[in-house]
Amino acid sequence: MEKIKDRHLLIKQIASDVLSAGGRAYYVGGFVRDLLRGKISEDIDIEVHGLAPDLLEAIIARYSPYDILGKSFGIYSLRYHHIDIALPRKETKTGLKHQDFRIDVDPFIGTYSSCQRRDFTINALMMDVLDKKIIDHFNGLTDLKGHIIRHINDAAFLEDPLRVLRAARFSATLDFKIAPETIALCQSSDLSYLAKERVLAETNKALLGQKPSSYFISLAQMQQLDFFYPELKKLIDQTHDPALRHKDAFEQTMMVLDEAAKCQHKTQRPRYFMYAALLHDIEKSTMGKHDLTCQEIVKHALLHISNEKHLLKYVQKAVLLYQDVLKCFHDNFNDASIIRLLDRFKYPKDLLFLGSCVIKTQHTGDYDQTESKKYIAWAKRALQLYEAFLDREHVGGHDIIALGYKGKIVKAILKRARYLEAAVFDKDEVLKIITQEFKL
Repeated sequence: MEKIKDRHLLIKQIASDVLSAGGRAYYVGGFVRDLLRGKISEDIDIEVHGLAPDLLEAIIARYSPYDILGKSFGIYSLRYHHIDIALPRKETKTGLKHQDFRIDVDPFIGTYSSCQRRDFTINALMMDVLDKKIIDHFNGLTDLKGHIIRHINDAAFLEDPLRVLRAARFSATLDFKIAPETIALCQSSDLSYLAKERVLAETNKALLGQKPSSYFISLAQMQQLDFFYPELKKLIDQTHDPALRHKDAFEQTMMVLDEAAKCQHKTQRPRYFMYAALLHDIEKSTMGKHDLTCQEIVKHALLHISNEKHLLKYVQKAVLLYQDVLKCFHDNFNDASIIRLLDRFKYPKDLLFLGSCVIKTQHTGDYDQTESKKYIAWAKRALQLYEAFLDREHVGGHDIIALGYKGKIVKAILKRARYLEAAVFDKDEVLKIITQEFKL
């Protein structure tokens, strides 16, 4: 086996051997799309035409160990290289679920038929590995230049309902517009057969994209918010004070989401933070007619797409506490109150950023800018206060036990000590207060 470390040299060598054997190798899919946009993808997808599977396997084996991703799929994943090499295939719908397809590998179907099975014109571009010639059967270059997401084939598109979410997701990650005819087609798709794990994966990618609001706005235009995001749909037309920048709770949520996208890389848990931004105002989905707590409403909204316990716990607490952060700012709470509030959440920096995103989207004109600047200055000081608090020496369990306390009361005393430490800086003074409050 010849070891070639540079993966592009490796691809060229494989492509040369493929050509010598009578086939052609092409870069395909998102790699070509991103390359033409000046972006470098970590993962590389290659499609080999005109070569039987056994011949292709023999060529690949000369250079790299590989894994076959389902024999019927004809996909060979080169270990350690982030390269997938596939043979062209036909897909036939066999059932109602997303995965209900029969895959037939056919190395000789030609580039047109191979591209026709893809979802969007910008993803159907091919580039010859050796001569770099672009193959564009469906005007993908025009749509790429125009920042348009456009489906290729009506019937094939509707066979896979996940493509509705992918259209919305690409709108968010690329900041492209979806073609009107694609929006119209998506309105007739049935998403009810999608596994929520697939929906979660698309939502995760969208939330970490350039303009995450496009994902949900596109789904609203497609009339597809109902099944997996019903609480978000209920925010539409929930009106607010006309002095505010947004026309309803949905629009305000989308504005907060895009603000969150600008700062999520600075947060402690970026993906969780984006979900908190998405659901920060979800309580308004009940229109005030409910017996549920804010945390229960958040849980209902998340359970449509996720069973992640840590995500749920983070979002529930962030949505609950960011409102206290804003109250703390507006009402000029003292330092001890600020410290105690931030100490209630494992990721205090995220809370402060969420508050900033909400502040920035609330009002119009000079008031909005002034208020935002005031909040940013306040948040910086709040974080400095809390970090200084963490750097101090704190009362520990061993300190409490040394005073003669034992059993379940130790936990209660530690909680009280933590509360006191926000205002009383001296550890010995805190211990003195504790001995007075908790008599042995």
